[in-house]
Amino acid sequence: MDYIGPFTFSAARDVIAIIVLIPVILLFTDKGTDGTYPPILQQLKPDRITLIGGAWCGLVLGAADTLQQVGISMTTAGKAGFITALYIILVPLMGHFMGHKVPRIIVACVALAIAGFYLLCINGDFQVSFGDFLVLCCAVFFALHILVIDHFLLKKANSIKLSWVQFATAFLFSGTLTVLFEHPDWSALWAAKWPLLYAGGLSSGVAYTLQIVGQKYTEPTTATLIMSWNRSSPPWQAGSSWAKS
Repeated sequence: MDYIGPFTFSAARDVIAIIVLIPVILLFTDKGTDGTYPPILQQLKPDRITLIGGAWCGLVLGAADTLQQVGISMTTAGKAGFITALYIILVPLMGHFMGHKVPRIIVACVALAIAGFYLLCINGDFQVSFGDFLVLCCAVFFALHILVIDHFLLKKANSIKLSWVQFATAFLFSGTLTVLFEHPDWSALWAAKWPLLYAGGLSSGVAYTLQIVGQKYTEPTTATLIMSWNRSSPPWQAGSSWAKS
């Protein structure tokens, strides 16, 4: 975001993720009864439950990503990493009210994870700023994102197409904010090309899609603990207690 605003960043990474997933969908499409592949548009077309699920996932993810991008610009990387990691607590808490049972050993793991993130990310006094509040809201939406994915996977949504629809919806969300509040130009986007390619191709196109595929085989709280390796800032981030020790 040295070159572009947070809304533009989110919109651009969503576009890249959409493009990355098109060949993946085509690769995993089965042949028809006549032994041939259906037309490309038909291969990309999601079923009703996948379309609805992807739309909901996209709205929640779009809000989470946008809040995170804006919040990070107003706080330190260490604090943003710790606050974002609070979604580890929020997933089992929200899941409990939705009727999900969480094993005690997982509850203990959640408590240890939060304590660890605090020691790794927070240095000195912990004062809450407006940027911290935005990142906290982002953590709430990340928690909702995991639960929404779980809900629609149980309804047999297609995981890869769910991810594709998710990014298309997230693009509409962040793209609208870009048009309303930011005025990016091609030179700025080109200057940010490498971070955008990484965030769109690997973080979004690969990691978020593998998240959805992986959640078919595990329950939300366990998935949350594993995914926290990705969503919090690394311990060697400038400003963390790790970096200064």
